[in-house]
Amino acid sequence: MIQSPAYYRVRLAAIADELRIEPDERRIKLLQNGYFPDWAANPPYDRDNSPLSFFEICCWDTWFTMHPEKICGEVTVTSNREFPLAVKASREDVIRTVSEGIYVAKAEHEILNLNF
Repeated sequence: MIQSPAYYRVRLAAIADELRIEPDERRIKLLQNGYFPDWAANPPYDRDNSPLSFFEICCWDTWFTMHPEKICGEVTVTSNREFPLAVKASREDVIRTVSEGIYVAKAEHEILNLNF
């Protein structure tokens, strides 16, 4: 579910704050990848609610947080130091996710063609 832009701004600020105070190198790597499962925002958000900038959307995992349906499986924490997160999925999960994306793209294309 897509939240308000203010929600994502608060989340980005919370990750940045955690990175400044976190002593554990492993947790820092997870935070740098946007992995912050124990974070919960409490409305109301005191941030600007204007649309997110391209930079804000691309920070950490904001785009994937906004669009969880684009992830083909389940995000898991690994023991790899360089790649601390992995997506575990079956072949069927990948096919289903990609097929849904193609279906949505075709529907959007048809709608755009009807508007012209």
